[in-house]
Amino acid sequence: MPSPYPLRTDRLVLRVMRTADAAALAAYRNDPEVANCQSWNVPYTEQDALGMLADQDDRDDVAPGEWTQLAVERDGELIGDVCTHIDKTGGVAEIGFTLARTDQGQGYASEAAWALVSDLVQRMGVSRVRGEWTDNMT
Repeated sequence: MPSPYPLRTDRLVLRVMRTADAAALAAYRNDPEVANCQSWNVPYTEQDALGMLADQDDRDDVAPGEWTQLAVERDGELIGDVCTHIDKTGGVAEIGFTLARTDQGQGYASEAAWALVSDLVQRMGVSRVRGEWTDNMT
């Protein structure tokens, strides 16, 4: 079955991230207000981003048993990412998302997550999707 990525929504494009995205990824993940509700610490360096993306340069699709970071682009600009991990059975997926501060509050995360979950359920056969809220704001 061919990969649907890049996957298009009304306003966004989701594609598998590459090491070429490391600088932009590190830039918004290094924002303390963005990191505040996530599970990583600041500083989040370009080396951190390269390490996370290194095994994706030769992939064009999500893969069971692997974490996959998908770029969220609006008008050709990287504004964030959605990620997924499908367990090895292919039945359960975990998702997460991060958006640059300037692009939050506009429904982009919901739109990207909905597109990803739809693909996971309809094409990949995932029957359960989970996520976790990290609230470090207190």
